[in-house]
Amino acid sequence: MLRSAQAAIAGVAVGAVLASGGCGGNDDPAPAPPPPPETRLLDALESIGGAESFTGTGYGWIDVEALPRDDLEWAARALGPGGDRLVLDPASTTGLGLRLADARRLVSLSGSYVFGVRADGVKTEVADAALRNAGATATRGSAWTTFDLGPPASRPLGDALEPVGALASRTALRDDSIVLARMDEVRADLEGEGTPASEAPVALVSSACLGDVDAARIVPNNFTHLPNVGPDVMAFGVETPEAGERREVLCAIDEEAEEIDEAEAGMRQALAPGAVDEVTGERISMLIDKAEIERLELEGLPVLRARLDLSPTNGPGFLFGTFVRGSMVTYFGLQPPLADAE
Repeated sequence: MLRSAQAAIAGVAVGAVLASGGCGGNDDPAPAPPPPPETRLLDALESIGGAESFTGTGYGWIDVEALPRDDLEWAARALGPGGDRLVLDPASTTGLGLRLADARRLVSLSGSYVFGVRADGVKTEVADAALRNAGATATRGSAWTTFDLGPPASRPLGDALEPVGALASRTALRDDSIVLARMDEVRADLEGEGTPASEAPVALVSSACLGDVDAARIVPNNFTHLPNVGPDVMAFGVETPEAGERREVLCAIDEEAEEIDEAEAGMRQALAPGAVDEVTGERISMLIDKAEIERLELEGLPVLRARLDLSPTNGPGFLFGTFVRGSMVTYFGLQPPLADAE
């Protein structure tokens, strides 16, 4: 498994020292590694906390203002199970006087369901009044006002906030942002408390590997039907189109090179033109026109990356769907979900 953020940073530093021993004299300092590329995804991760537990949490992000409104149909799935409803169903947040589809940016924490969402670039005056009218206890801080509505993860019943569900129980507001969360610690992370998530080595690697994407998910392998099997972390997203159709990017990250070796061999076989998606039975050539597969080393970690040109009949957000239905792990050569599994 991937190490903690602090241990991984130490490991990268040790690797740099060892590498310097064989180059020039002992007095020659090792060249500093290039800084990780600044991306919109990394900027979003910098705005939230949780670096210490990064590899145990799922992260989602959408640059809403970069997308046409119609693209939210596929991009909303980046937020994790249940997060898409908050974006696509205006009634879910009408009681707060806002629409998440009108936000500038959305960031989420999730597991098998969405734990919390932060929307930036929204007006929060109506939400403030609605939470107070519902009986929420307000606590004003330096940047955020937090609202506790009943016990954590409880659902408001019988008022305008009922459609928000359990995400109304732990909320926070500032002038241009709202946090909807089930638990105190999730709310704190989404407020940006603690070490920025962007400082976790896997966050840096995920961002660098994905590059210029408009929406992305980062998930540990224990969120799949094969917990703790295969590459430790998967990051996937949809690139900003330079010309023509969008491309999709899939990254697999692990501290063991052998794990990435196996994933690469499995991927080259699973994404070959004559292969078949083991979950849907569709021919890969009907889903993907071209797959560029490459090995990378980023922040001292081995990485596998695939850039996919989708077939004309296959729209953006393809990878978000493959993760949910269980196809994604089969693209690394792992077994599909059992057909009779509930």
